Amino acid sequence: MPPRPWHRRIEDILGSIRAVMAHVEGMAYEQFAQDRKTVGAVAYEYGIIGEAVHHLPSETVAANPDIPWHLMRGLRNELFHEYFRVDTKTLWEVATLDLPRLLSPLTTLLEAE
Repeated sequence: MPPRPWHRRIEDILGSIRAVMAHVEGMAYEQFAQDRKTVGAVAYEYGIIGEAVHHLPSETVAANPDIPWHLMRGLRNELFHEYFRVDTKTLWEVATLDLPRLLSPLTTLLEAE
């Protein structure tokens, strides 16, 4: 199978960001922390984001230093290799504070293609 084009990976990241935002929409942190299904769904989407970032060309990553690529990959690695250290507060903060801020620069990158 041929490699997936990098712009498709950006679309995957944007899709997962939107999915996370939909999962937590209207929730308070306390609700999120008690809802194992939502926590699992959010963690799954973070896995997709991190894996997609892992497969981006280094040129794309280097040309867009304003996007926290290393943090996106790092969260995925922590979720799947150091899962016992991840807490729901971190997942919540990423979902509600960090991911919404990535929509614009990622969309701009995709549109520039």
